[in-house]
Amino acid sequence: MAISFKTYTALVAALGGLLFGYDTGVIAGALVYMEPVFHLETVNSGWLMGWVVSCALLGSMLGALFSGKASDTWGRRPVLIASAILFALSAVGCALPRDIFGFITARIIMGIAIGVASVVTPMMIAEISPEAERGRLVMLNQLAIVSGFLLVYFVNAEIAAILSSVGETANAWRWMFGCSLLPALLFALLLGGIPESPRFLVKQSKFIPEKLVEAQSVLLKILQNECQADRQLAEIQQSLLDTNGQKQVNWGAVIFTRTMLIACILAVLNQLCGINAVMYYGPKIFSRAGMGDTGALNATVWVGFVNLLFTVISMFLIDRVGRRPLLAWGSIGMALSMGVLGASFLPECALPIWVLLTALLSFIACFALSMGAVVWVIISEIFPNHSRGRAVSVATMVLWLFTFIVSQTFPMLMASIGPAMTFWGYGSMSLLTLLFVWKLLPETNGQSLEEA
Repeated sequence: MAISFKTYTALVAALGGLLFGYDTGVIAGALVYMEPVFHLETVNSGWLMGWVVSCALLGSMLGALFSGKASDTWGRRPVLIASAILFALSAVGCALPRDIFGFITARIIMGIAIGVASVVTPMMIAEISPEAERGRLVMLNQLAIVSGFLLVYFVNAEIAAILSSVGETANAWRWMFGCSLLPALLFALLLGGIPESPRFLVKQSKFIPEKLVEAQSVLLKILQNECQADRQLAEIQQSLLDTNGQKQVNWGAVIFTRTMLIACILAVLNQLCGINAVMYYGPKIFSRAGMGDTGALNATVWVGFVNLLFTVISMFLIDRVGRRPLLAWGSIGMALSMGVLGASFLPECALPIWVLLTALLSFIACFALSMGAVVWVIISEIFPNHSRGRAVSVATMVLWLFTFIVSQTFPMLMASIGPAMTFWGYGSMSLLTLLFVWKLLPETNGQSLEEA
Protein backbone atom coordinates (compact mmCIF):
# COMPACT_ATOMS: atom_id res chain seq x y z
CA MET A 1 0.00 0.00 0.00
CA ALA A 2 1.40 3.37 -1.02
CA ILE A 3 1.98 5.84 1.81
CA SER A 4 0.50 9.33 1.64
CA PHE A 5 2.46 12.44 0.73
CA LYS A 6 2.29 13.82 4.28
CA THR A 7 3.40 10.52 5.81
CA TYR A 8 6.37 10.20 3.43
CA THR A 9 7.44 13.77 4.18
CA ALA A 10 7.15 13.13 7.91
CA LEU A 11 9.15 9.88 7.61
CA VAL A 12 12.01 11.59 5.76
CA ALA A 13 12.10 14.44 8.29
CA ALA A 14 12.01 11.86 11.10
CA LEU A 15 15.35 10.45 9.94
CA GLY A 16 16.73 13.40 11.87
CA GLY A 17 15.15 11.80 14.92
CA LEU A 18 16.79 8.45 14.10
CA LEU A 19 20.21 10.12 14.03
CA PHE A 20 19.28 12.04 17.19
CA GLY A 21 18.58 8.73 18.95
CA TYR A 22 21.62 6.89 17.57
CA ASP A 23 24.12 9.64 18.33
CA THR A 24 22.58 10.28 21.75
CA GLY A 25 22.61 6.61 22.74
CA VAL A 26 25.94 5.55 21.25
CA ILE A 27 27.90 6.96 24.18
CA ALA A 28 26.29 4.46 26.59
CA GLY A 29 28.02 1.49 24.96
CA ALA A 30 31.14 3.35 23.92
CA LEU A 31 31.89 4.46 27.50
CA VAL A 32 32.59 0.87 28.53
CA TYR A 33 35.51 0.71 26.07
CA MET A 34 36.64 4.36 26.25
CA GLU A 35 37.02 4.40 30.03
CA PRO A 36 40.22 2.30 30.24
CA VAL A 37 41.73 4.15 27.26
CA PHE A 38 41.20 7.64 28.70
CA HIS A 39 40.85 6.73 32.43
CA LEU A 40 37.53 8.57 32.55
CA GLU A 41 36.22 7.30 35.88
CA THR A 42 39.33 8.07 37.90
CA VAL A 43 39.79 11.70 36.80
CA ASN A 44 38.30 14.10 39.36
CA SER A 45 35.81 11.55 40.76
CA GLY A 46 33.95 11.01 37.54
CA TRP A 47 34.06 14.60 36.26
CA LEU A 48 35.81 13.67 33.00
CA MET A 49 33.34 10.85 32.37
CA GLY A 50 30.47 13.25 32.89
CA TRP A 51 32.12 15.75 30.55
CA VAL A 52 32.66 13.19 27.78
CA VAL A 53 28.94 12.36 27.95
CA SER A 54 27.60 15.86 28.42
CA CYS A 55 29.89 17.94 26.15
CA ALA A 56 27.64 17.03 23.21
CA LEU A 57 24.77 18.61 25.10
CA LEU A 58 26.49 22.00 25.04
CA GLY A 59 26.48 21.65 21.27
CA SER A 60 22.83 20.63 21.42
CA MET A 61 22.01 23.82 23.31
CA LEU A 62 23.78 25.90 20.66
CA GLY A 63 22.11 24.02 17.83
CA ALA A 64 18.69 24.34 19.45
CA LEU A 65 19.09 28.04 20.25
CA PHE A 66 20.09 29.17 16.76
CA SER A 67 18.20 26.68 14.58
CA GLY A 68 14.83 28.27 15.25
CA LYS A 69 15.83 31.66 13.87
CA ALA A 70 17.78 29.97 11.07
CA SER A 71 14.73 27.94 10.05
CA ASP A 72 12.57 31.08 10.14
CA THR A 73 15.09 32.83 7.88
CA TRP A 74 16.15 30.13 5.41
CA GLY A 75 13.46 27.49 5.80
CA ARG A 76 13.00 24.19 7.61
CA ARG A 77 14.43 21.96 4.87
CA PRO A 78 17.79 23.76 4.31
CA VAL A 79 18.46 23.78 8.05
CA LEU A 80 17.74 20.03 8.24
CA ILE A 81 20.16 19.45 5.35
CA ALA A 82 22.81 21.39 7.27
CA SER A 83 22.19 19.17 10.30
CA ALA A 84 22.63 16.04 8.14
CA ILE A 85 26.04 17.33 7.01
CA LEU A 86 27.06 17.98 10.62
CA PHE A 87 25.92 14.47 11.60
CA ALA A 88 28.19 13.02 8.90
CA LEU A 89 31.20 15.14 9.86
CA SER A 90 30.84 14.33 13.55
CA ALA A 91 30.59 10.59 12.87
CA VAL A 92 33.99 10.68 11.21
CA GLY A 93 35.43 13.00 13.87
CA CYS A 94 34.31 10.82 16.79
CA ALA A 95 35.55 7.63 15.13
CA LEU A 96 39.02 8.95 14.27
CA PRO A 97 40.21 11.37 16.99
CA ARG A 98 43.90 11.61 17.86
CA ASP A 99 43.21 12.39 21.53
CA ILE A 100 40.41 13.09 24.00
CA PHE A 101 40.31 16.77 22.99
CA GLY A 102 39.67 15.89 19.35
CA PHE A 103 36.94 13.50 20.44
CA ILE A 104 35.26 16.15 22.59
CA THR A 105 35.36 18.65 19.70
CA ALA A 106 33.67 16.15 17.38
CA ARG A 107 31.11 15.35 20.11
CA ILE A 108 30.21 19.04 20.37
CA ILE A 109 29.67 19.17 16.58
CA MET A 110 27.50 16.07 16.91
CA GLY A 111 25.58 17.87 19.64
CA ILE A 112 24.94 20.87 17.38
CA ALA A 113 23.46 18.53 14.77
CA ILE A 114 21.28 16.84 17.42
CA GLY A 115 20.11 20.23 18.71
CA VAL A 116 19.13 21.38 15.23
CA ALA A 117 17.26 18.15 14.51
CA SER A 118 15.49 18.25 17.87
CA VAL A 119 14.01 21.67 17.04
CA VAL A 120 13.36 21.55 13.31
CA THR A 121 12.27 17.93 12.76
CA PRO A 122 9.15 17.95 14.99
CA MET A 123 8.33 21.51 13.90
CA MET A 124 8.57 20.54 10.23
CA ILE A 125 6.33 17.51 10.77
CA ALA A 126 3.79 19.52 12.78
CA GLU A 127 3.58 22.10 10.01
CA ILE A 128 2.78 19.55 7.29
CA SER A 129 0.24 17.63 9.41
CA PRO A 130 -3.58 17.98 9.52
CA GLU A 131 -4.72 18.64 13.12
CA ALA A 132 -6.51 15.27 13.42
CA GLU A 133 -3.26 13.42 12.64
CA ARG A 134 -0.68 15.82 14.03
CA GLY A 135 0.00 13.97 17.27
CA ARG A 136 0.52 10.67 15.47
CA LEU A 137 2.70 12.15 12.74
CA VAL A 138 4.86 14.20 15.11
CA MET A 139 5.18 11.02 17.15
CA LEU A 140 6.99 9.53 14.14
CA ASN A 141 9.90 11.70 15.26
CA GLN A 142 9.81 10.21 18.76
CA LEU A 143 9.46 6.73 17.23
CA ALA A 144 12.54 7.45 15.12
CA ILE A 145 14.45 8.67 18.19
CA VAL A 146 13.76 5.52 20.20
CA SER A 147 14.42 3.39 17.08
CA GLY A 148 17.80 5.10 16.91
CA PHE A 149 18.41 4.17 20.55
CA LEU A 150 17.41 0.56 19.92
CA LEU A 151 19.50 0.41 16.73
CA VAL A 152 22.61 1.69 18.48
CA TYR A 153 22.16 -0.75 21.35
CA PHE A 154 22.08 -3.62 18.85
CA VAL A 155 25.03 -2.16 16.93
CA ASN A 156 27.03 -1.66 20.13
CA ALA A 157 26.33 -5.20 21.35
CA GLU A 158 27.16 -6.71 17.96
CA ILE A 159 30.40 -4.75 17.58
CA ALA A 160 31.41 -5.73 21.12
CA ALA A 161 30.67 -9.41 20.41
CA ILE A 162 32.56 -9.46 17.10
CA LEU A 163 35.63 -7.65 18.41
CA SER A 164 35.66 -9.64 21.66
CA SER A 165 35.85 -12.84 19.65
CA VAL A 166 39.12 -11.66 18.08
CA GLY A 167 40.46 -9.86 21.16
CA GLU A 168 40.35 -6.37 19.62
CA THR A 169 37.86 -4.50 21.84
CA ALA A 170 40.15 -1.50 22.44
CA ASN A 171 38.83 0.23 19.31
CA ALA A 172 35.20 -0.92 19.61
CA TRP A 173 34.06 2.59 20.49
CA ARG A 174 35.47 3.96 17.21
CA TRP A 175 33.30 1.57 15.17
CA MET A 176 30.28 2.41 17.31
CA PHE A 177 30.52 6.10 16.43
CA GLY A 178 31.55 5.56 12.80
CA CYS A 179 28.47 3.49 11.96
CA SER A 180 26.25 6.61 12.00
CA LEU A 181 27.91 7.97 8.84
CA LEU A 182 25.68 6.03 6.40
CA PRO A 183 22.29 7.12 7.85
CA ALA A 184 23.56 10.71 7.96
CA LEU A 185 24.36 10.64 4.24
CA LEU A 186 21.00 8.99 3.49
CA PHE A 187 19.20 11.71 5.46
CA ALA A 188 20.90 14.46 3.43
CA LEU A 189 20.03 12.71 0.16
CA LEU A 190 16.33 12.14 0.92
CA LEU A 191 15.76 15.67 2.21
CA GLY A 192 16.27 16.93 -1.32
CA GLY A 193 12.99 15.25 -2.35
CA ILE A 194 10.58 16.70 0.20
CA PRO A 195 8.84 20.11 0.11
CA GLU A 196 9.30 23.12 2.33
CA SER A 197 6.84 23.73 5.18
CA PRO A 198 3.69 25.48 3.84
CA ARG A 199 3.66 27.80 6.85
CA PHE A 200 7.20 28.96 6.12
CA LEU A 201 6.26 29.45 2.47
CA VAL A 202 3.31 31.67 3.45
CA LYS A 203 5.62 33.78 5.63
CA GLN A 204 8.03 34.13 2.70
CA SER A 205 5.24 35.12 0.31
CA LYS A 206 5.33 38.66 1.70
CA PHE A 207 8.71 39.05 -0.02
CA ILE A 208 8.33 36.45 -2.81
CA PRO A 209 4.67 36.29 -3.95
CA GLU A 210 5.19 33.04 -5.89
CA LYS A 211 5.74 31.25 -2.56
CA LEU A 212 2.00 31.57 -1.87
CA VAL A 213 1.22 29.41 -4.90
CA GLU A 214 3.84 26.89 -3.75
CA ALA A 215 2.31 26.83 -0.25
CA GLN A 216 -1.14 26.19 -1.71
CA SER A 217 0.25 23.34 -3.81
CA VAL A 218 1.85 21.70 -0.76
CA LEU A 219 -1.36 22.07 1.29
CA LEU A 220 -3.37 20.49 -1.52
CA LYS A 221 -1.01 17.48 -1.57
CA ILE A 222 -1.34 17.19 2.21
CA LEU A 223 -5.11 17.61 2.54
CA GLN A 224 -6.21 16.13 -0.81
CA ASN A 225 -9.11 18.61 -0.89
CA GLU A 226 -9.02 21.99 -2.63
CA CYS A 227 -11.58 23.65 -0.35
CA GLN A 228 -9.77 22.50 2.77
CA ALA A 229 -6.45 23.62 1.33
CA ASP A 230 -7.82 27.09 0.54
CA ARG A 231 -9.36 27.39 4.00
CA GLN A 232 -6.12 26.28 5.69
CA LEU A 233 -4.14 28.76 3.58
CA ALA A 234 -6.45 31.59 4.65
CA GLU A 235 -6.11 30.60 8.33
CA ILE A 236 -2.32 30.58 8.08
CA GLN A 237 -2.30 34.00 6.42
CA GLN A 238 -4.63 35.39 9.08
CA SER A 239 -2.53 33.98 11.92
CA LEU A 240 0.50 35.84 10.56
CA LEU A 241 -1.29 39.17 10.50
CA ASP A 242 -2.64 41.59 13.07
CA THR A 243 -4.80 44.69 12.51
CA ASN A 244 -1.74 46.72 11.55
CA GLY A 245 -0.31 44.25 9.05
CA GLN A 246 2.58 41.84 9.37
CA LYS A 247 3.47 40.92 12.92
CA GLN A 248 6.94 41.88 14.04
CA VAL A 249 8.57 39.32 16.30
CA ASN A 250 11.29 40.07 18.82
CA TRP A 251 12.91 37.87 21.41
CA GLY A 252 11.09 39.58 24.28
CA ALA A 253 7.72 38.79 22.72
CA VAL A 254 8.81 35.18 22.29
CA ILE A 255 10.30 34.55 25.74
CA PHE A 256 8.14 36.48 28.20
CA THR A 257 4.85 34.68 27.71
CA ARG A 258 2.81 32.17 29.73
CA THR A 259 3.06 29.73 26.85
CA MET A 260 6.85 29.84 26.96
CA LEU A 261 6.81 29.35 30.74
CA ILE A 262 4.66 26.24 30.37
CA ALA A 263 6.85 24.83 27.57
CA CYS A 264 10.05 25.46 29.54
CA ILE A 265 8.69 23.88 32.74
CA LEU A 266 7.68 20.84 30.69
CA ALA A 267 11.18 20.71 29.16
CA VAL A 268 12.86 20.93 32.58
CA LEU A 269 10.68 18.23 34.13
CA ASN A 270 11.25 16.02 31.10
CA GLN A 271 14.89 15.78 32.09
CA LEU A 272 14.76 15.99 35.90
CA CYS A 273 12.77 12.75 35.96
CA GLY A 274 16.11 11.08 35.15
CA ILE A 275 15.51 9.62 31.70
CA ASN A 276 18.91 10.44 30.26
CA ALA A 277 20.74 9.29 33.38
CA VAL A 278 19.28 5.89 32.50
CA MET A 279 19.78 6.16 28.73
CA TYR A 280 23.37 7.47 28.86
CA TYR A 281 24.61 5.45 31.82
CA GLY A 282 22.50 2.30 31.51
CA PRO A 283 25.46 -0.09 31.14
CA LYS A 284 27.24 1.58 34.08
CA ILE A 285 24.09 1.19 36.24
CA PHE A 286 23.82 -2.49 35.34
CA SER A 287 27.55 -3.03 35.95
CA ARG A 288 27.27 -1.43 39.39
CA ALA A 289 24.37 -3.76 40.16
CA GLY A 290 26.60 -6.78 39.47
CA MET A 291 26.34 -7.47 35.74
CA GLY A 292 29.45 -7.91 33.61
CA ASP A 293 30.22 -5.62 30.65
CA THR A 294 28.63 -7.96 28.08
CA GLY A 295 25.56 -8.56 30.24
CA ALA A 296 25.18 -4.82 30.79
CA LEU A 297 25.25 -4.11 27.05
CA ASN A 298 22.72 -6.88 26.41
CA ALA A 299 20.44 -5.43 29.11
CA THR A 300 20.46 -2.06 27.34
CA VAL A 301 18.98 -3.78 24.28
CA TRP A 302 15.95 -4.56 26.44
CA VAL A 303 15.84 -0.87 27.43
CA GLY A 304 15.74 0.08 23.75
CA PHE A 305 13.12 -2.53 22.90
CA VAL A 306 10.75 -1.46 25.70
CA ASN A 307 11.27 2.18 24.75
CA LEU A 308 10.33 1.43 21.15
CA LEU A 309 7.34 -0.78 22.04
CA PHE A 310 5.68 1.75 24.34
CA THR A 311 6.42 4.62 21.97
CA VAL A 312 4.44 2.73 19.31
CA ILE A 313 1.60 2.24 21.79
CA SER A 314 1.63 5.96 22.62
CA MET A 315 1.30 6.79 18.90
CA PHE A 316 -2.13 5.14 18.93
CA LEU A 317 -3.17 6.85 22.17
CA ILE A 318 -1.97 10.44 21.88
CA ASP A 319 -4.70 11.67 19.47
CA ARG A 320 -7.38 9.54 21.17
CA VAL A 321 -6.65 9.94 24.87
CA GLY A 322 -5.05 13.39 24.75
CA ARG A 323 -1.78 14.86 25.96
CA ARG A 324 -2.65 15.58 29.61
CA PRO A 325 -3.96 12.11 30.62
CA LEU A 326 -0.88 10.41 29.16
CA LEU A 327 1.41 12.72 31.12
CA ALA A 328 -0.53 12.31 34.37
CA TRP A 329 -0.63 8.50 34.43
CA GLY A 330 2.91 8.22 33.13
CA SER A 331 4.22 10.49 35.90
CA ILE A 332 2.70 8.24 38.55
CA GLY A 333 4.28 5.17 36.97
CA MET A 334 7.71 6.85 36.67
CA ALA A 335 7.66 7.89 40.34
CA LEU A 336 6.81 4.38 41.53
CA SER A 337 9.45 2.80 39.27
CA MET A 338 12.18 5.13 40.52
CA GLY A 339 11.17 4.34 44.09
CA VAL A 340 11.71 0.61 43.53
CA LEU A 341 14.88 1.22 41.49
CA GLY A 342 16.41 3.22 44.33
CA ALA A 343 15.42 0.61 46.92
CA SER A 344 17.05 -2.16 44.88
CA PHE A 345 20.46 -0.59 45.56
CA LEU A 346 20.04 -0.65 49.36
CA PRO A 347 22.08 -3.47 50.96
CA GLU A 348 19.43 -4.01 53.62
CA CYS A 349 16.77 -4.68 50.96
CA ALA A 350 18.85 -7.36 49.19
CA LEU A 351 16.54 -7.33 46.17
CA PRO A 352 17.47 -9.66 43.28
CA ILE A 353 18.84 -8.22 40.05
CA TRP A 354 15.61 -8.95 38.17
CA VAL A 355 13.77 -6.47 40.42
CA LEU A 356 16.21 -3.72 39.41
CA LEU A 357 15.83 -4.61 35.74
CA THR A 358 12.02 -4.71 36.00
CA ALA A 359 11.89 -1.35 37.78
CA LEU A 360 14.16 0.26 35.21
CA LEU A 361 12.20 -1.15 32.27
CA SER A 362 8.94 -0.06 33.92
CA PHE A 363 10.33 3.47 34.19
CA ILE A 364 11.30 3.43 30.51
CA ALA A 365 7.81 2.18 29.54
CA CYS A 366 6.05 4.90 31.55
CA PHE A 367 8.35 7.59 30.16
CA ALA A 368 7.82 6.43 26.58
CA LEU A 369 4.04 6.53 27.05
CA SER A 370 4.05 9.97 28.64
CA MET A 371 6.96 12.40 28.66
CA GLY A 372 8.70 10.80 25.70
CA ALA A 373 5.51 10.82 23.67
CA VAL A 374 4.15 14.22 24.61
CA VAL A 375 6.97 16.71 25.15
CA TRP A 376 8.04 17.09 21.50
CA VAL A 377 4.43 17.18 20.32
CA ILE A 378 3.39 19.95 22.73
CA ILE A 379 6.52 22.05 22.16
CA SER A 380 6.02 21.84 18.39
CA GLU A 381 2.31 22.81 18.48
CA ILE A 382 1.74 25.16 21.42
CA PHE A 383 3.33 28.30 19.93
CA PRO A 384 1.76 30.67 17.34
CA ASN A 385 2.85 30.61 13.69
CA HIS A 386 4.59 33.97 13.68
CA SER A 387 7.03 33.01 16.47
CA ARG A 388 7.09 29.20 16.35
CA GLY A 389 10.65 28.79 15.06
CA ARG A 390 12.26 30.98 17.70
CA ALA A 391 9.94 29.85 20.50
CA VAL A 392 10.54 26.14 19.85
CA SER A 393 14.29 26.77 19.78
CA VAL A 394 14.21 28.48 23.19
CA ALA A 395 12.13 25.73 24.82
CA THR A 396 14.31 23.02 23.28
CA MET A 397 17.48 24.80 24.36
CA VAL A 398 16.16 24.74 27.95
CA LEU A 399 15.53 20.99 27.57
CA TRP A 400 19.11 20.44 26.39
CA LEU A 401 20.47 22.61 29.21
CA PHE A 402 18.85 20.33 31.78
CA THR A 403 19.92 17.25 29.84
CA PHE A 404 23.46 18.58 30.26
CA ILE A 405 22.94 19.19 33.98
CA VAL A 406 21.53 15.70 34.61
CA SER A 407 24.20 13.98 32.50
CA GLN A 408 27.06 15.89 34.08
CA THR A 409 25.87 15.46 37.67
CA PHE A 410 24.70 11.82 37.59
CA PRO A 411 28.18 10.24 38.11
CA MET A 412 28.90 12.77 40.87
CA LEU A 413 25.56 12.12 42.59
CA MET A 414 26.15 8.37 42.42
CA ALA A 415 29.58 8.89 44.03
CA SER A 416 28.41 11.33 46.72
CA ILE A 417 24.86 10.47 47.88
CA GLY A 418 24.62 6.99 46.38
CA PRO A 419 22.26 5.39 43.85
CA ALA A 420 19.24 5.06 46.17
CA MET A 421 18.99 8.78 46.99
CA THR A 422 19.81 9.70 43.37
CA PHE A 423 16.97 7.65 41.92
CA TRP A 424 14.53 8.73 44.64
CA GLY A 425 15.34 12.34 43.78
CA TYR A 426 14.43 11.68 40.15
CA GLY A 427 11.20 10.01 41.30
CA SER A 428 10.21 13.11 43.27
CA MET A 429 10.47 15.12 40.05
CA SER A 430 7.89 12.82 38.44
CA LEU A 431 5.48 13.65 41.27
CA LEU A 432 6.14 17.34 40.62
CA THR A 433 5.29 16.68 36.95
CA LEU A 434 1.90 15.30 38.02
CA LEU A 435 1.18 18.52 39.93
CA PHE A 436 2.26 20.64 36.93
CA VAL A 437 -0.01 18.73 34.54
CA TRP A 438 -2.95 19.03 36.92
CA LYS A 439 -2.56 22.77 37.57
CA LEU A 440 -0.98 24.40 34.49
CA LEU A 441 -0.77 22.33 31.32
CA PRO A 442 -3.45 23.04 28.66
CA GLU A 443 -4.81 20.34 26.34
CA THR A 444 -3.93 20.91 22.66
CA ASN A 445 -5.38 17.70 21.25
CA GLY A 446 -7.57 18.19 18.16
CA GLN A 447 -6.74 21.88 17.65
CA SER A 448 -5.14 23.34 14.54
CA LEU A 449 -1.75 25.02 14.84
CA GLU A 450 -3.56 28.33 14.40
CA GLU A 451 -5.83 27.54 17.38
CA ALA A 452 -3.39 25.75 19.72
